[in-house]
Amino acid sequence: MEVTVSEDTPSSLVDSERIHLLRDKMGSSQLASLASVIADSGADLVTQVEVGMASGEALQISESSHRLKGMARNIGLVALGDLAAEIQDAAAQGKIDQARGPIQALKDRFDRSFLMFRASLQD
Repeated sequence: MEVTVSEDTPSSLVDSERIHLLRDKMGSSQLASLASVIADSGADLVTQVEVGMASGEALQISESSHRLKGMARNIGLVALGDLAAEIQDAAAQGKIDQARGPIQALKDRFDRSFLMFRASLQD
């Protein structure tokens, strides 16, 4: 299994329909507050993935990637969730070197995804 990193486009980063649904159910203010909490938690998960890669801990990589994937997909961050899933799968198969390659892409995608997420809250 090779972890692939696709090009990011606005529509690949966020599921606008999912975000609109969340905003309709929660309200803009509450969703914005939740976004801040999730961004902090997500940043911690990205760091945990990175630490797991540095120490060669496949279980830590897999578990942290799994949590990041779920968080991202729940709020409509499609591309982030997809990359986290690929890293999770590679780590679960013990292929840490393949999971290690896209760590910078994971960090960059996390940052871009949350920028797009916050921007979509303004729509």
